[in-house]
Amino acid sequence: MTEAKIIDRFRVIREVGRGAAATVYEVYDERLNVRRALKRLNPAMFQHAAMRARFLAEARAMARLTHPGVVQVFDVFIADGDAAIVMEFVEGGSLGDRLDDSGPLPAVEAVRALIEVLDALEDAHVRGVIHRDVKPHNLLVDADGRVRLTDFGIARIRDDEQAMTRTGVTMGTWAFMPPEQRTDAKNVDPRTDIYAAGATLFALLTGSLPKDLFAVDLDPELLSGVPAPLAVVIRRATLYHRDERYPSAQAMASALQNAMVEMGLADAPVPTLSRGPSLGALSPLADVHATPRPPTHIPDRSRLGALLGVLGLVGLATAAWFVMSTPSALKQVWPAAGVAQEDLQPAAE
Repeated sequence: MTEAKIIDRFRVIREVGRGAAATVYEVYDERLNVRRALKRLNPAMFQHAAMRARFLAEARAMARLTHPGVVQVFDVFIADGDAAIVMEFVEGGSLGDRLDDSGPLPAVEAVRALIEVLDALEDAHVRGVIHRDVKPHNLLVDADGRVRLTDFGIARIRDDEQAMTRTGVTMGTWAFMPPEQRTDAKNVDPRTDIYAAGATLFALLTGSLPKDLFAVDLDPELLSGVPAPLAVVIRRATLYHRDERYPSAQAMASALQNAMVEMGLADAPVPTLSRGPSLGALSPLADVHATPRPPTHIPDRSRLGALLGVLGLVGLATAAWFVMSTPSALKQVWPAAGVAQEDLQPAAE
C-alpha cells in the first residue's frame, strides 16, 4: 500500500502499526506538503456505530488539548465508509520501546520524563479530559527528546453528553489501572491518571510490570528496587483509596521535584532520551471488552479487608492473563493481563 492514497490528498509512505481496530500510517499531505501521521479505523470496525463514535471522541479529546506535551490533532474524516484522524507525526518511538530495547531508565531521566507527562496531564485535567490509559507505550519521544502523551482512544471527557462507556465495563491496561477503574471505567477522575503515572514511573525505573502497587503495605518488597525518595512518591500516587493519592498532577510533579532535590539530582544534566524504532504518532484504537466485574471494597482499611480485596483483584488479573495472553516475546515484559487496549506493534518490513 506504499503508493496508495487515503482520502485523496494523503499519500501513504509506510504503515507504522496495525491493531484490531485501527491502523497508523506515515503519510504525506500533498496539499500542504508536510508529513503527517494518519490513524485509520479498520473497515470491519467502521461498520459499528459505537466504534465510529469512539473514534470521533478520541479526535475531539485530543483536538481540545493544545499542550506541547500532547500529540497534536489537525483533522478528522468520517465519511464514505472511511474514518481517519490526521495528526502530528512524531519521529521517535515510545518509552515502552525504550524499556523493551534497553531496560530501565536512569532515575534522573525517568523522573524528568514523568514530570513532562504530569505537566501534560494537568492541562488535560483542567480541560476536563481524563486519559485512562497512561503507560510507557503511550508516551512518545520526539526528535528533541521531549516526551509526548498520546492515544486518547479511551479518554473520558467531563460533561460529555454522549457517555459511551457503560457502568461496570473495564477499559485500560490492567497493570496501570487503579482499583476503581478495574471495576468500572466510568468511575474515574484525575486521580485515576495519577495512579497510572505512579505505575508508569515504577515501570520506567525497574523495567518491571507494576502489578498491584496499591498493595505495597502488604508486600513492601514491591518497591524494593526503587530509590527511597521516589518510592515514597510512587507509594502515595498508587494508594488504594484515591482520596489519599496526590490531588493533582501538579502536586505529584512537585513531589517528584522535591525527591530529586533529596537525591541530589535536582541540577543533574538530563541526556536526550533514547528513542526506540520510529512508530509514528498513535497506537491503534482501544479494543473495548465489556467485562462486568464485582465491586472491590476495603472496609475500614483493615488489614484483613485489604488482603481479601487484593487477592480478589490478583485472581481476576491472573484469569484474564490466561485468556488474553499470546505467545509474543514482548508479553514477557508487558503482558496484556486483562487488557482492553492492544499495544501498537511495529509493522512488518
